Amino acid sequence: MSTDVNHGLNSAVGTILRRRREALDLELAQIARTLRIRRDYLAALENNTLEGLPGPTYAVGFLRTYSEYLGLDGVDMVQRYKATTDVLNDKPSLTFPMPLTERGVPGGGLFLLTTLVLIGLGYGTWYYISSGRHQTLATVEPVPAQLAAIAPPPQQQAPHTPGAPATAATNVAGNAAP
Repeated sequence: MSTDVNHGLNSAVGTILRRRREALDLELAQIARTLRIRRDYLAALENNTLEGLPGPTYAVGFLRTYSEYLGLDGVDMVQRYKATTDVLNDKPSLTFPMPLTERGVPGGGLFLLTTLVLIGLGYGTWYYISSGRHQTLATVEPVPAQLAAIAPPPQQQAPHTPGAPATAATNVAGNAAP
């Protein structure tokens, strides 16, 4: 390790990275291509900022990889970075949905309501049928005597044979014409 790495925890990690890179005479673009980490991310690490990085977890991974590429102790650099940055130590507030309690499911109430409706419909039907108040259709009244004298009695009507052709001498009632 070089002497500028051992400046203690007060030394900014980004300054250490930049000095080491410059001492090795390397360009950020060249390192970015080799490590396949965007140049902007490496520059953010050298500037001691998380702005522009995809997230704290990625920042730690990028820092470890970048430090080890420069020949530095990656674990030590991550510890230094965590000591100087509060963002990595903050735990996100996670809120998970709570499952419905048994009181939230309307199973018992729905069953009771369905049962009451069916009992009501059954009672209503029984009451309607047994009360005798329902309206029945009137029976057909007998044919008045005046009309009965004009029309021949039903026994005298000639039965119509299915399949027999209807002739002009047969009227609508199936009787022979007079």
